[in-house]
Amino acid sequence: MCVPVGESVYQFDFSSLCPEACGVRVVVGLVALIGAASCQGSALDVSSTSQYAVTVLPAAVDFGTVLVHGTAGPSTVTVRPQGLGASSDSITAIAPTTACPDFAVSAPGLPAFVYRTCNPTCPGHTICQPNFAAAACAGGTDEEQDYPFSVSFTPTVSGPLSCVVAITLASGSTSMVSLSGTGMAPPVQISAAPANIAFGDVRAGTDSSPATVTIGDLGGSPLTVTSAAVSGGFVLGGSSAFSVPPGGAQALTVTCHAPAVGPVSGQLVITSNDTANSPLTIPLTCAGVSSNLEITPSPATLPPTLVGNPIVQHVVIANAGSAPTTVTSLALDGEGLTLVTPLPGATALG
Repeated sequence: MCVPVGESVYQFDFSSLCPEACGVRVVVGLVALIGAASCQGSALDVSSTSQYAVTVLPAAVDFGTVLVHGTAGPSTVTVRPQGLGASSDSITAIAPTTACPDFAVSAPGLPAFVYRTCNPTCPGHTICQPNFAAAACAGGTDEEQDYPFSVSFTPTVSGPLSCVVAITLASGSTSMVSLSGTGMAPPVQISAAPANIAFGDVRAGTDSSPATVTIGDLGGSPLTVTSAAVSGGFVLGGSSAFSVPPGGAQALTVTCHAPAVGPVSGQLVITSNDTANSPLTIPLTCAGVSSNLEITPSPATLPPTLVGNPIVQHVVIANAGSAPTTVTSLALDGEGLTLVTPLPGATALG
């Protein structure tokens, strides 16, 4: 901006504006423009309050719906001179009016000047700088300095959230920008281990050893299991309806009860609020077999004998069923009884 001779000194936050021909003088890091006979153009009307007006674009930023702990942005908000005339003010602070932990504001380099100068040309010179934005200044060319800052949204809770950011100016006025967004709880994600259970051979009419199924929640919201059920031939242990917190787990037990000889197949079916994986099915299999140990003689009765004279009784263990059986241990219970031929280890009986 050029200031005609006799006009008031006006200070900007520039390091350099106009060459010496315009009468430039640096004063404590600021630049004072002293009117020179060679300067041309209109002077800034320092008596008008319009020179302090700024515009915030956009005046409101809506980040939409964002997953909790996710981030939207950054979005740019620009503070610029209002209208089309000459204007100048300094931004001293940009901060939320109240605590807004879900919104972030990045406004480096404060304080910062925001201004527009009209007809700032000296003979053979210009005070334009490369980063100025062009705008239609009333009556002629202009130079404009805007101030952009960024805002972002990282919700920590679900539901609608908002924040008001105040832009404080050296002239004493304050402009506002409204921020809003909605936090959405991450979806639930059910997990189940193991993915299937094979019990192997189970004596028909008896229960197998129980197998454990662990139901977990890998998502960010509580998992609600409304139903857990098994088909025929299997027995479910534990609650059939329960909740699991994010990162938590719930154990269920399943037992095979083969009703007859032959293969048995079924499913553990889990219904939950994980709509993408409900119902969840876990295949179950076992095989009913007929294995039947016979002990001969039974009962084994020992005849009377003198004290100190041992008597031996032979006992035969046989598999009378249709499926192989493995004897893993053999022991006697009673006073004065001794097992003469111990079991050599796990013994299969065909």
